[in-house]
Amino acid sequence: MVLWAGIFIMNLPALIEPAAAAVSTTGGGGGGNKVASWIQQIGGCLWRFRRVGVALLSPWFMWTLFSGQANGTITNAVELAVQKYGHDPDFVEYTKSVPLIVPKIFSR
Repeated sequence: MVLWAGIFIMNLPALIEPAAAAVSTTGGGGGGNKVASWIQQIGGCLWRFRRVGVALLSPWFMWTLFSGQANGTITNAVELAVQKYGHDPDFVEYTKSVPLIVPKIFSR
């Protein structure tokens, strides 16, 4: 997670579009609607930062993918492993002692 945060921070300038490339907020013709102008400005700001929002979803997606694979909800790898090695006491102890995704830093 720390590695991802460092990469995210280093790529942040590339993820944000320059204001000139964002949606134009200039209305043509003098005294336009003030509410529409504010909506355009907010929409333009959100549009500039859309890649940042997608990049922030990356850890959630990876956590969902890895936990689904480790729990056996995505594939049947866990079920196949239990069928093949379920009778082995070392395998049973291994599955009870090893965490699925996040390793234990301090062991007892």
